[in-house]
Amino acid sequence: MPAAATAKRAISGRAFASAVKNSDFAALGQAIRAGISVKRLDELQRRSGLPWDGLFKVLRLPPRTLARRRKRGRLSVMESDRLVRIAELFERAVKLFDGDARSATSWFKAPNRTFAGATPLSVAETEIGANQVEQLLGRLEYGVFS
Repeated sequence: MPAAATAKRAISGRAFASAVKNSDFAALGQAIRAGISVKRLDELQRRSGLPWDGLFKVLRLPPRTLARRRKRGRLSVMESDRLVRIAELFERAVKLFDGDARSATSWFKAPNRTFAGATPLSVAETEIGANQVEQLLGRLEYGVFS
């Protein structure tokens, strides 16, 4: 299948959700380079219930820029990369909470002692912070007190 067709398929709703849940790095990489549809951001916000202001900050996407992206239909490569990063973290948290998206959202928004009282959502603003959140999720999955 040509790369352009694969990228289009990878950024459709179901394919995107599946790629995030299954860590399909090839499909995600193609989707990021093509620019992920703004609809995927809307879907993440609806599914997660994460506040828009928190998502704007994590994605470094001001509301006016989002309005321009909506007209274009796609996020930039950097915004797409950040969206995948937060979507992967959220899906991992949902899995940790046995499929309970509401509990995962509460965990993301609650101050955490591991992060000196910062929320996992705010810590995930940077790549290093996202790695710290991912490590914490891993420790929690294995029952390590954190």
